[in-house]
Amino acid sequence: MTHAWLLAVVLLAVDGGAALPGKTLSGDGGVVRLDLSRHVDEVLELQGSKAAIPWQHMVTTVEGKTASYLDLEDGNQVVVYLPKGGWPAQRVVLRARVMKVEGRSKRPGAAGAARVVVEYQLDVLDIRSAP
Repeated sequence: MTHAWLLAVVLLAVDGGAALPGKTLSGDGGVVRLDLSRHVDEVLELQGSKAAIPWQHMVTTVEGKTASYLDLEDGNQVVVYLPKGGWPAQRVVLRARVMKVEGRSKRPGAAGAARVVVEYQLDVLDIRSAP
């Protein structure tokens, strides 16, 4: 069983502003609820903040990049893989490709430990300070 993580992000542009299937507006300020599982291998532009407290996530490797954590407007967090140079500011706008990362539970004795766990993460193509 896989889990689709719904993340609320401030959506700036997606494929030139094309409509996204499965998105619903959630309040004012341009906050959009976005199901990243529907956008694997697509490039999104969004904004958030460098995480104050990293949560426990699966981490993979992306050649030439470093794993870090992005806090989103709704309080969720996502793993991002940053190019050299890292964070230009606390609040950022980034353009990133959505990645599907799969693994097994780190708790071998736990119920359901054999099931595959899925997270959707972001391979950052470019990053800049948020306005």
